[in-house]
Amino acid sequence: MPEGQCLQVLEALLGRGRGDVVTVPVQVSPLSRELAAAGARRIATSVMRWLVEGGGWRERVVLRGGRRVRARAWDTAAGRGFAPRYTAASRALWIEGAAQLPALVGQGKTDATRVARKALRRVVPEQSTEVGDWVFFHLAQRALATFRLNDDDLRVLRERLVAQSPVALLLAPAGDRSRRELRDAFTRLTAPGTARVLECIEDRVTAAWSGAARGLWAERTTTSGAARIERWAGFGRLLDAYLDAVDDAGRLDLARPVTRFAAELTTGVFVAPPEAVRAEVSRSPWVASMAQRDELLAAVGSVAAVGQRVLALRERMAAERYGDARYAEAQVFVGDVDALLGGQRRAVEGLARAFTGAIG
Repeated sequence: MPEGQCLQVLEALLGRGRGDVVTVPVQVSPLSRELAAAGARRIATSVMRWLVEGGGWRERVVLRGGRRVRARAWDTAAGRGFAPRYTAASRALWIEGAAQLPALVGQGKTDATRVARKALRRVVPEQSTEVGDWVFFHLAQRALATFRLNDDDLRVLRERLVAQSPVALLLAPAGDRSRRELRDAFTRLTAPGTARVLECIEDRVTAAWSGAARGLWAERTTTSGAARIERWAGFGRLLDAYLDAVDDAGRLDLARPVTRFAAELTTGVFVAPPEAVRAEVSRSPWVASMAQRDELLAAVGSVAAVGQRVLALRERMAAERYGDARYAEAQVFVGDVDALLGGQRRAVEGLARAFTGAIG
């Protein structure tokens, strides 16, 4: 039945099934009230499960109204109940996805018609989105591989989903967006009505960034110099933009993913002494000139220096005194940095100096 196949496509978009099990376009017009309600429930349940399992269950210190509160993200003490909001964008992704994606399953670049390709825009139209959509879009872009689309269609759809989801953008540290564009996107995540999402996905963010850094480092002998420069530089801009956003919002309690990532860099990514890491970057076989080598060092260094920036922020916030506007925030942030990064301060600073050439 069309309704059952439509729900199968939705399950695939949520990462709970395979997209290639439905190979005939599914049309459900008009959309029945029962099917719409069933789909909405499945989306909401999957989104909430992802948030809870990502760390929403964990007790931690967060800021509420400028005060420190120790609670789980869902506790009454952490504020009123959080309910992700959705727009028509989520329904469009589901219903248009069911109508358009099956025709592209297993098709090569020249197999599908131009009309079918153009229809991809209807799957992820340009429109306003809310926090529930952001999580759903992230789940969908991660699950698209099961639809067996060709590389071009897969890339186009993922780019459109990431462009409308700050959550997906945060968890996919790559791309050519400027630091300002990234900061503006992440500012949407630090607003009072949406920051709860960041509190829930701290662990997921750290894991995504650490995995991306390890992947980039593993590619040092197999990827061209220009591509490596672009990826490392984009990653560095993302890290700086995220710190900009949480600092501007007065929510440095949300900087824990960056602090943990900075610690992971010195223990799980750049495990050799800092000068040896710099030397290995400098010897990259794909670097074509001294200028390109310097660009690559600067790009990798923009990521390696994030720990030093966290430590500099720690010193600035340590100057906050009782009664100052950011005193409670400073107490949380300084405590986090000392607990997560304090024992690695020399390693963090040494890594940053190795790429800048500064003498410590």
